[in-house]
Amino acid sequence: MGLSSTDCHENEESLDPNLRAVLIENSLSFEKLLFRNPRKGRWTILVAGEDETNRYVLKWSSPNSPSSARDAFRNEIEFYNTRCDSPIVLSAVRTTERMLLLPYFEGTSLRDFLSIQLGTGDFDEPPFDEIEAVLDLVYRRILDFYCKRPLSEGTGTELSQELMTRWTKLLLSGPMQKSRSQIEERISHIFWNCFAGRVAKDLTQSVSSHEESRLFLGKGLVHGDLHYNNILVSEDIREACLIDFENLESDGFWVADLAYLHTMVLALFHFSPKEQERIDTILHRKLADQEVGLDKAFGEIIRPLYTAAIQNRRFLGIVTKKQATQAWIAALKRSLGW
Repeated sequence: MGLSSTDCHENEESLDPNLRAVLIENSLSFEKLLFRNPRKGRWTILVAGEDETNRYVLKWSSPNSPSSARDAFRNEIEFYNTRCDSPIVLSAVRTTERMLLLPYFEGTSLRDFLSIQLGTGDFDEPPFDEIEAVLDLVYRRILDFYCKRPLSEGTGTELSQELMTRWTKLLLSGPMQKSRSQIEERISHIFWNCFAGRVAKDLTQSVSSHEESRLFLGKGLVHGDLHYNNILVSEDIREACLIDFENLESDGFWVADLAYLHTMVLALFHFSPKEQERIDTILHRKLADQEVGLDKAFGEIIRPLYTAAIQNRRFLGIVTKKQATQAWIAALKRSLGW
């Protein structure tokens, strides 16, 4: 499992002593630090087995982790222990209360893959064949994971509230690879204060007009944090997998999860409109295959989410300051209905 590294270069001696003890106990050797979250007491490292030919990703939670972080990690462990039968989920090699050992997946995050494609050719015309192949694979696998499971029926009010939560996250947070200035942060909060009420009303209206759809209001097992850093794509573009199930929900709205991801992908291609339209078509075609009219319902809830994402520079692709300003103005106009 290839994770987005935080550009850390710690050696084994810098690991938490308790984590070093786990390596010894399980006959594993340290190779590389992939990710560390000191606030959560979470480590993710690349390790090798005894014969050094088998490589794994070890995710470990410190005994000093905050209770909320421990609960989230326990949630993920319980999910892997159920041995979820899906090609988009890796099978755990070993689990304990504080350790998750997974096979090493040779690949890159969906965000990094798309960003690389954006930067490898003419900016206005990124190489689309590989982009299309990857997104076709990812969306197909995600829809199989969500829609082929038994779904209960939620309410329009519940879905509207969940979509507002995603709108807020798209507006106020963003991928770890990018940061924003304090001024940009303040602008986003002003944006939220000005438009949250209006967006909530628009989402409620959009959802209510499609409440007859069985799948649209379907609830079931969802990832809970389905963004493009939590999706890995193999180097040969034939496999994809989901990672980081700490926010897993057993009774969540799959539509909200997928809309969250798709909005990020569209925002990345904000300045490549032709490719963005083709990307949108890939998913809408698959949604229409699931249920008649589902693609239309999905398109309506994407609009306000997309406005939040393009206001937030962290979700845009390779852009100049001028383009970032243009995106902010576009978001403002969309919010005002101009």
